[in-house]
Amino acid sequence: RTVEGLEIDDRVVDVTAGPLEREAGRPLGWVVTVEDVTETAATKEALIRSERLAAIGRMSAHVTHELRNPLSSIGLNAELLGDTVGDDSAEARELCAAIGREVDRLSELTEEYLRFARLPRPELQRLEIEDFVEAIASFMAPECRAAGVTLEVHVDRETYALADPDQLRQALINLLRNAREAMPEGGRIDIRVQTHDDAIEISVEDEGSGIPESDLDKIFDPFHSTKLTGTGLGLALTQQIISEHGGSLSVRSNEGRGSLFSIRLPRGQPPVPPRLYSEPPSTDVG
Repeated sequence: RTVEGLEIDDRVVDVTAGPLEREAGRPLGWVVTVEDVTETAATKEALIRSERLAAIGRMSAHVTHELRNPLSSIGLNAELLGDTVGDDSAEARELCAAIGREVDRLSELTEEYLRFARLPRPELQRLEIEDFVEAIASFMAPECRAAGVTLEVHVDRETYALADPDQLRQALINLLRNAREAMPEGGRIDIRVQTHDDAIEISVEDEGSGIPESDLDKIFDPFHSTKLTGTGLGLALTQQIISEHGGSLSVRSNEGRGSLFSIRLPRGQPPVPPRLYSEPPSTDVG
C-alpha cells in the first residue's frame, strides 16, 4: 500500500491509547503508542501451525496403521474371489477387479498420510541449485509437454543452499505438479532462482486459474484441497519440508491470472577451492 507517498508493507501493530491529565484531573490530551508486533504474530502463528501439524501427523499415523491391514485383506480376498469365479461370469470378475482398484487407491492414500506423519528430519548439505533445478525441470518436462505446458528455468549461476536434496526435490515437484494441474488448457511455468544476502529464493509461477482470495489463508492447511481428487496434503507437506529446513513458503495469486509460490532457504557457501601449494617447512630452530 502507499500512504502519503510512502510505500509500506502489511504489518501487524498493537495500538494503545490513554488520556493524559493535569494534576487537577482536567484532560490535557491523549497518549497513543503504536508497537509493531508483526514478527511476534508471525512466530505465534507458526507455532500454532506446527502444533496442529504435529497433532494431525499423530492422528494420520494411527488411522493409517488401523487401515492398512484390513485394506490388504480386502484386496487379497477380492483377487482370490475373482480367480474363483473364473470365466463363467465376466460381470463378477469385473466387480472384483473394481474392488481391487479401489483398494489400491485407498492404500496409496494411506501411504501418503503416513509419509506426512513420518517426515524425517532433513539431512542438510551444501547443494548446488543450478544443476539441481535443471535436473528436476528435465524430469518434469515430458509430463508437462503431454499437458501442453512449457517449462522455463532462470537460475543465478553458482547458487548454493543448505538443503536435503530428496526432500527439496519432493517439495519442488509438488509445486510444479500443482502449477501444471492449474492449467488444464496448457500454458507456461517459470522457475526462477535468485540469490539474496543470507538466503536463496526459488519461485514457481504459473498462468493458471489462480487461487480465490477466500482460500489463500487455508491452502497450507492439511486436508484442504480445491481439487476434486486432491488429498489436501501436497502443499501442507511442502510447507512442512521447507519449515524443517529453516525456510519459508509463501504464495501470491491473482484469480484468473495465475499463482506464484516462493521458497526461501538458508544460503550455503560455495566450496573452498583446493590449495595449489603447500606451506614451506619451518626453518625456525630456536
